[in-house]
Amino acid sequence: MVYIGILWNGTDLFQQCEWGGDRAKHTIADSGLKLNGQTLTQADRAPVDTTSGFLYSGETFTPTGLKLKGTQVVLQKPGCWPSVHGAQLYHQTSVGTYYINRFTDGEVWVSTAANSRSGTIICNSLAGTASPRGIRYLMLRIVGGGGKGANGALIPVQVGGGGGGGATAYCCVKLPVNGYATVVVGGENAFSKITCGTFSCTAGAGQTLDDRGGAGGSVYGGDSTADGILFASASGGAGGDKYKGGGSSFVSVVDHGPAGAAFAYGQPGGDSGSGTGGGGGASALGQGGKTANGSLNTNGSMGNGPGAGGSGGNYSSGKGGGGQPGTLTIWY
Repeated sequence: MVYIGILWNGTDLFQQCEWGGDRAKHTIADSGLKLNGQTLTQADRAPVDTTSGFLYSGETFTPTGLKLKGTQVVLQKPGCWPSVHGAQLYHQTSVGTYYINRFTDGEVWVSTAANSRSGTIICNSLAGTASPRGIRYLMLRIVGGGGKGANGALIPVQVGGGGGGGATAYCCVKLPVNGYATVVVGGENAFSKITCGTFSCTAGAGQTLDDRGGAGGSVYGGDSTADGILFASASGGAGGDKYKGGGSSFVSVVDHGPAGAAFAYGQPGGDSGSGTGGGGGASALGQGGKTANGSLNTNGSMGNGPGAGGSGGNYSSGKGGGGQPGTLTIWY
């Protein structure tokens, strides 16, 4: 279908509203939809319904004269209908600080520098109809770093416990018109964190603790403000006590919006070999490290996946396995 622009106040109507795409089941049926008496038949550009009860629900505008069967229609502004069931725009597993930079023209970039059009562009400008464009609201997931497995020791005789798994947090944030949100992706034993205006949320890291196993990370902060909301979270699994497996981690997610159904997923903790170090605790994305049977100086294994804890080392000179870094994922 050839797209023909439909003007309202001198600008293409579809540059001014959110439409179709992977939210097609929420589009306004164009049967009987008219703008100042003109029937709209652009099915591939059908506007979406407005929302209620969510962080972004108030982001609407009313194009005078746009009516459905004689009733004035209110539309959602562009970039104001995020969903974890939408497109994955970005995924990062490298430790560091990242800035989600938004500019007044609507472009959004993820960069290692603030207010920079460098790195990865994840959103087009408001001009035109290429989607996504002008994003103001995003869905973010962060996972804290996994804990390192503890070392074994001959004096005192000690078998290393597993490192804990990192916590998982799902947040919806409102980007500034011209500014940035900051996300820290933590490494081994280090938290990950989102800061956006008045909103802040931290996914804690797994811990390391001698032969008893390190605690799993917890989510803290996340109090709802005009700039963000925490809508799903899970603690990481605890590292296994000596000779014991690590704890699992599972997260249940109800999308902060009407676009998709709830879902759940998770990972098990790592096993512990007979007479060797404790298994690593899991994150929701990564299985804890496993400890194999072996000699007195058997080393632990690194966690398998973002935020997973490493398993403990056997006594004598076994070294604990490394915890995996956390991660950042962005959807719209």
